[in-house]
Amino acid sequence: DDAAGALSQAVALSPAFITAREALSGVFSAAGRLDEHIGELETLAALEPNRPDRDVDLGLAYARVGRTDMAVLALGRAAEEHPEQPLVYTALGHVWLDIARTTDDRVAATKALGALQSIPTAIASSEALTLLARALLLAGETDNAVAALELAITRFPLDPTAFVELADLVLINKAD
Repeated sequence: DDAAGALSQAVALSPAFITAREALSGVFSAAGRLDEHIGELETLAALEPNRPDRDVDLGLAYARVGRTDMAVLALGRAAEEHPEQPLVYTALGHVWLDIARTTDDRVAATKALGALQSIPTAIASSEALTLLARALLLAGETDNAVAALELAITRFPLDPTAFVELADLVLINKAD
């Protein structure tokens, strides 16, 4: 509470004080004050419109609180504004994939696959490739999912879930 109060005072004195807003957002998140956390992320995204990571942070925060419609909207807008940024498509694919997995929505699965396949393989992160593998599995493309995971375990920073998912797929394929 003391940290939130001090940072709120700093932001009140200087509304464009980015460092204070970032810290305040973190304090709100840690305290479980998610609406206020999102409010700070919205302000940060508005203050720095040329930073796609701000839009990604906002979109993923919306998704974490179950506001997937707002997440898709924020990330879709970010994809239009920053079409060259793989992190935007990774986040958009993540949100669509979560929607597809929790609602069994085939359209969401297709959108997740489209977003993740739009990232050139040569620059895709381990996380993006792992998400792509999950989307490919939903589409029934097991061999392509294995290939994506094999590539995911060679990219740094590594998504540790890629190893587990690859091992599971290899075991399943050997059992068949």
